[in-house]
Amino acid sequence: MNSGQKDPLIGVVLAGGVGTRFGAAQPKQLARLSGHTVLSYSLRAFDAHPETERIVIAANPEWGAEIEEVVSDAVRRKAWTIVAAGEHRNGSVLNAVASVDLADARLLVHDGVRPLVDHSLIDRVVGALEHADAVIPVIDSIDPIVKTRGNKVVKFTRRSTHLRGQSPQGFWLKTLREAFARSSAEEQQTFGTVFELLQNADPSARITTVDGDMNNIKITVPVDHIIAGQLLLNWDQ
Repeated sequence: MNSGQKDPLIGVVLAGGVGTRFGAAQPKQLARLSGHTVLSYSLRAFDAHPETERIVIAANPEWGAEIEEVVSDAVRRKAWTIVAAGEHRNGSVLNAVASVDLADARLLVHDGVRPLVDHSLIDRVVGALEHADAVIPVIDSIDPIVKTRGNKVVKFTRRSTHLRGQSPQGFWLKTLREAFARSSAEEQQTFGTVFELLQNADPSARITTVDGDMNNIKITVPVDHIIAGQLLLNWDQ
């Protein structure tokens, strides 16, 4: 936690997906959405944000040329770098962290397939990070939370205590470096999020939440793409 400091703000956009669940011939980040690729909307949000100094894109190497073309078109104001995505999410974040040659910085790790991120959400994460080690935006769970064993229902969990996480997620560069250094390759692969990796490396790490945005959907399956297209009709960043 680096309260009070104004270290550089860097956007880390994850674009390493292969789109298995999306069911298309190309990764979902390259799907067209109202005239642009899904990825370009995320990039433009960080490019236009006044505090962002640079953007690091963790890209699927198999689609490197296509992603570079999208980046060069979408990012016009800020410096940018493309790094190879890892075999899993934490590997992509690790590669992005390794590419930043600074003593410390504020990192905003964002899913490239969340095209409706806006500056108010970015600002909330940035503001909370000044007094925390990491920040995650959250929204309410609107469906029942069911614990099962096979097809047998074991337990229903209160929705009020189980929220859904979103991105961008805020971290300090130095904190992530230390967390990755303390973690084995197996742990980096096993833990599904960087937050779990951070907690495992430092149980005292202070991770806080901010209000997310119900419209900040993650495009995972085809219906998400349809919903995002409809939201864009009335969307004003």
